[in-house]
Amino acid sequence: MSETRLSGRWRDALTLCGLAALAALVYAKTLFPDIGGGGDSVKFQYLGKMLGTAHPPGYPLYVLLGHVFSWLPVGSVAYRANLMSAVFGVVAALAVYLAVREIGATRAAAAAAALGLAFGRAFWAKAVVAEVYTLAGALTALSLWTVLRWATLRTDRWLYASVAFASLAFGNHLSILFVVPSLVAFVLLTDWRRVLRPRVMAAVAAIVLAGAAQYGYVWLRTAQGAVALEATARSFRELVDVVTARRFAADMFHYTAGEVVHDRVPESLASLWRELGWTGAPLAAIGLVWLGRRRPSAFVLLAGALTGVVLLVLNVFGDMEGFLTPAYVAAWIAAGAGAHALAGGVRASRNALSRGGTRGTSLAAAAILVLVAAVQLRANYAANDHHRRDFERRFLTALFDRLPTGAGILQEGYAIDQLVLYKLYAEDDALTRTISMVPRDPERAAAFAGDGHPIVAFDSGAALLADHGFTLQPVALDEPLYMVLRSLPAGTVVAIAARPGAAFGFGPDDAASLATLGIEATFYGAERRGLVAIGVAGAASGALEQLAPENADVAVESGVPIGGTGHPAPLAVRASLSADAAAIAVGGEERARVRDGLALVIIAAGGRAVSAARIDATRAVRVPVDTSDLPVFRATTFGRCVSIGNQGWTDVSRAAATTIVLRVDNYRPFDSTATLYVAGDRDLAPARAGTAGAGTPIVTIDRFSESAADRARLAAALARDGVLPAPALLAAPFAARLAVAVNDDGQSSATSFTLAAPPASAVARAQVDLNNPRRATVCGSTPIGAGSAGSAAPASSP
Repeated sequence: MSETRLSGRWRDALTLCGLAALAALVYAKTLFPDIGGGGDSVKFQYLGKMLGTAHPPGYPLYVLLGHVFSWLPVGSVAYRANLMSAVFGVVAALAVYLAVREIGATRAAAAAAALGLAFGRAFWAKAVVAEVYTLAGALTALSLWTVLRWATLRTDRWLYASVAFASLAFGNHLSILFVVPSLVAFVLLTDWRRVLRPRVMAAVAAIVLAGAAQYGYVWLRTAQGAVALEATARSFRELVDVVTARRFAADMFHYTAGEVVHDRVPESLASLWRELGWTGAPLAAIGLVWLGRRRPSAFVLLAGALTGVVLLVLNVFGDMEGFLTPAYVAAWIAAGAGAHALAGGVRASRNALSRGGTRGTSLAAAAILVLVAAVQLRANYAANDHHRRDFERRFLTALFDRLPTGAGILQEGYAIDQLVLYKLYAEDDALTRTISMVPRDPERAAAFAGDGHPIVAFDSGAALLADHGFTLQPVALDEPLYMVLRSLPAGTVVAIAARPGAAFGFGPDDAASLATLGIEATFYGAERRGLVAIGVAGAASGALEQLAPENADVAVESGVPIGGTGHPAPLAVRASLSADAAAIAVGGEERARVRDGLALVIIAAGGRAVSAARIDATRAVRVPVDTSDLPVFRATTFGRCVSIGNQGWTDVSRAAATTIVLRVDNYRPFDSTATLYVAGDRDLAPARAGTAGAGTPIVTIDRFSESAADRARLAAALARDGVLPAPALLAAPFAARLAVAVNDDGQSSATSFTLAAPPASAVARAQVDLNNPRRATVCGSTPIGAGSAGSAAPASSP
């Protein structure tokens, strides 16, 4: 090996190290710090630890690698899964560099392509959160690089490596199947005689079979009865259905030609343009033209990979930007060739290109490198910077702090359910507390609550339970003060006004967290003075602050630096303490006042948002969590329900309670009627309590006493309604008839009534559009813990 060639390899190695360091640094700075990113990402944040399976095709390779990363001694389980995406994002960028170098481009051109991919909007977005796409990109790039390397050296091991990477990619994401034809075409165009030798074909077949064998993991985990299995296979037929994603067959190749031309093609091209930007897209076009003239087989490889993946995306519904990841890889390799051509570092001889390309790095290529990296970073940094994204972690921590052992959380929807499952599966403290996911079924929820288990629900789940006789109350969540202060972005302004004695509520962590605002006073434990302060998150010192028994005041005008922090106040702020109160005003308007405890105001950088809290600091200092975007409700009563749709008169006495809900749920617009008779030993005094859902119910309430006239009216009403025989209703001293007529427009409608006492007997009937008893129900509310509804229905739990 010549000294020049060795020196070139060292320069490539140093360039690779520099690229890896830069990409890793940017990814680490913008990485999701914990749980978050949406439904699939949250799921992938816990599947690795649990050795579960995702939706078909199950993603066995991703899950197994995720399990390895889950054991890293850094951050949370979610952070480790996010970190894995970043690692493979870096690997993909480095493989793109190597592939571009293999087609003869300069180091600067190859580096431009690598950084262009790494900092593309969609690829970067997938590299900072748990997702399968950067692994798909890395394996695709490695397969393209090694097959190009094989074409240069004609050594079988490089061909086998390319096949191995593609086969591994098959166990991660099926998009690789649309790259394989271009790989095959490239190999045959390059040296078909060498490839078609029996020994080579046998080795390739063995590697492909080994890649397909990854899906045996799905069968194995199903046989083991593992938890967190979304894809299961108990037979070879079921395994084939998983591998081919049969569950999503309706989403595949169902677009019409018009939809493909008018909708899917523009969307795909727009995604490619956003990813490549105004620097990468022209370079990729130039590169493909240059390769078509200088190296046709490489043109077939890259253009074929790009076209194949785009054809997949045109015809399959899903995460378009994620599915396009292999296309981004191919496009940026082509862009690297384009950067080389544009810089003028082109040699005319194909042989010279195959031997490794031009020497040195031209100033033009270096300029292109800087331009591509700068443009991609500037355009996409803000959209992909998630290092302060901690709402989900803080919300779940606050929620689970409030849940007692044995509590249940009603299923809400895919995205929110995945957040809860992460907490149940991935965090050991949750695993030991027997918190359960309760199926989104009012009857099963009632059975669970009927055994005395507390149950909470989110927005739509709470509405569903309310329609079935549950009574729910909002849950206020809070979190320790120190968690709030330590999570604030630098530059956030915080004002505190604490009454004397509030220091008793400060723990060591709370007291220490004040220093993150530049507050130097010690406010902790037996401190008998109050505190007023205006500080800035990230300041080492210099906050405005006073400790005093009473009558303290600190203030700053808008635009004036806050004390010695050097940070100007975005708004006028005043924190004051008097003999009877502590208060904070912002912009001349009082935002928080307390007689005891602590007033807290947080002002985002630039004054864009202001939040205020009044805190009881006689105990541990905890700050309310804003749950306006994700409200939580606790069930105080549960509904025992009886289905009555098109069943004729049905005894519903077991649903009898002081609150009763009549609910209809038609498939299509339909004029429904529901009638309920209740009877008891005292006047039930029925009253309409409220309505929910679609339509405007017409409600009729008739009351019957024990007088002879009312007895006759009751008998006549029973006869008109066909309630025969009805001895229990006629024998009771008091009775009532509750009737509802409503058209729910094919949605649902619920009308609730209150009674002075639980009825001794009750019958009901309803007319709905389908002969399905569950299309209409009668539900009665019972306090949770007051009696059993029988054995609790099974609930999902880890």
